[in-house]
Amino acid sequence: MGDYKNKYMNTENAASRFNDERYRDYVLYHAIQEDKRLCVGISVKDRMELTKIKSTFNDGMTYITTDYEGSGELYLEMCRKGCLNDFYSYDQIIEEYEKNGVFFDDEEKESIKKHMGYELLDLMSGRFFDYKFPTATWNYAIIGMMFGYPIDITAVDILEH
Repeated sequence: MGDYKNKYMNTENAASRFNDERYRDYVLYHAIQEDKRLCVGISVKDRMELTKIKSTFNDGMTYITTDYEGSGELYLEMCRKGCLNDFYSYDQIIEEYEKNGVFFDDEEKESIKKHMGYELLDLMSGRFFDYKFPTATWNYAIIGMMFGYPIDITAVDILEH
């Protein structure tokens, strides 16, 4: 395990990845607003809840909403403005994964580097890949940075992939 530290990667974010109701308030009203996480994707109850969440936004945030898989349920994807490159160092991320036993090949490294340069909202929109259903090993590294999962936890996901 390495010693990489970044304020956007923390155990609270890791715990909230299982959509546990105990973390709903943290995810909706604190994680991005208090600069602890870059992205959140979550179902909202109704337009009234969406309005309440949006009232907590600051100038550094943006969002999109979608009808979740045609169900009529609103899905909110909110994030900080910017790219992963604005918040993380590519070289440090790769080095930390290697300390955790994950060795990306050159093609995977290039994909990580390229996706770190895309706007977070574009990554959230599924324009490049669906973060809800990762299909490539490098997807997990991008998802981990987006949602603030510590690298040692994401490394386990990759090694089990």
